[in-house]
Amino acid sequence: MPRVLRFAPPEVLTPRELERLQQSLGNEAVAQLVAQRLTAIEEGKKIDLKAPVVVVTTAPAPVGDGGGFAPHSDPYTNTVSEIRPEHGSSAASEHEAPVLASTAMTTGPTSTGASRPLPTLPVFKPLKTTTGYTKLKARGDIYANEFTKGSNDLPKVVEILERAVAENKINSVAQGMQFAFGWSAEDCAKYLDKIDLIKNPDDHPDKPLVYKMSEHELPNYELHGGSNITQGDPPVVYDTGTMFSKFMGSGFAIFVMDKAGKIYSAQHKVGLFHHSSFLAGGAVAGAGEMKVESGTLKTITNKSGHYRPTAEEMVQVLDELYSRGVDLKKVDYVHKVGTSTDRTPWGKAFDFLNRYKHNPGLADRVGSSGSTGDSY
Repeated sequence: MPRVLRFAPPEVLTPRELERLQQSLGNEAVAQLVAQRLTAIEEGKKIDLKAPVVVVTTAPAPVGDGGGFAPHSDPYTNTVSEIRPEHGSSAASEHEAPVLASTAMTTGPTSTGASRPLPTLPVFKPLKTTTGYTKLKARGDIYANEFTKGSNDLPKVVEILERAVAENKINSVAQGMQFAFGWSAEDCAKYLDKIDLIKNPDDHPDKPLVYKMSEHELPNYELHGGSNITQGDPPVVYDTGTMFSKFMGSGFAIFVMDKAGKIYSAQHKVGLFHHSSFLAGGAVAGAGEMKVESGTLKTITNKSGHYRPTAEEMVQVLDELYSRGVDLKKVDYVHKVGTSTDRTPWGKAFDFLNRYKHNPGLADRVGSSGSTGDSY
């Protein structure tokens, strides 16, 4: 006789619990359960974390401790309760019957012993291997000499600001460098009168160069933890409130993630300190900007003119943060493709991770990720 089962929302079910459900209730019930979650993800629907999920199954009722789920237990704590249809009823009402999603499957046994496809939740499979993250992004070739000759973008930036001064839009180039490009007053005093040396082919040790961090400096910029982000050793609570990044502006810092999943972050200074500064121009597993308030991650982006990370790299970053316990459901994500200047959040970082983890290329179909565009 068919039974109607009320499950906890699929989003809060762990892989181990799904496996136990499959063993006790059969593949059909679990397939319906997970398919409803995947369908919601594909359609961009919000998941009600308090609403139980209803499925119809002919699988036997759970017995003993094999499945680990007792009938009539709390449906909101990763458990299942049984609701048997009234005598003479063949199934639940039509509107309760789920529609199976077309999605990636894995094979598992059914209650009858046959082998049938079983949908899996993509977000639970970690991307990091024993050797680290596999998708790396190299720095653009046009930045190959920035540590020895300086940033080619810096003279252009100063020319823009000089025109702004001439048009009475700003009081001085120094003001523009501090409020629009992340420089400090000390940076302006030290380098503004030496910008022209960047165009000079001769070596000048006092001309402004992009900073190249040494390995012994990196621990000072490494971010630790997840739900409470700290930086450095000894660690201090991380906060980007006084920082700046070129794309998102005040309150943001730039960051990179290396192959091992270590994340480094600091103030952006156009022409002096870039994404490439952290790893001395080496390849990254992810890069972008972040806003952190008193140790809590609020917003993250994939904006880096040097590395131009695609969804593939950003999925790795979000996967790392998720594994550390960051609540990505509360984090806004801004996905930049090509030369787009749109700063509107794509949505929540968790939804981006869950939607594109197994097919990140879908997220980069709009625009041109190969464009040179906004480089700094």
